[in-house]
Amino acid sequence: MINPTEAYTEAQWDNLSPDLRRELETQYVLNNPELMKKIALAEKNYRQGQYFIPTDEQLGFETYD
Repeated sequence: MINPTEAYTEAQWDNLSPDLRRELETQYVLNNPELMKKIALAEKNYRQGQYFIPTDEQLGFETYD
């Protein structure tokens, strides 16, 4: 499983096609059980009226500020 935040520098990531970036992100999330649990919990909370949307950091993605 490729972790996009570790496998690519910001410049490399920016040079990938948008479709490839989305696919890499999707495959990373789908193959990461912990992230899937967090996303499922966030979706459940949202459906129950608890409008909490996790940040990238809470989902385990590093951000480049």
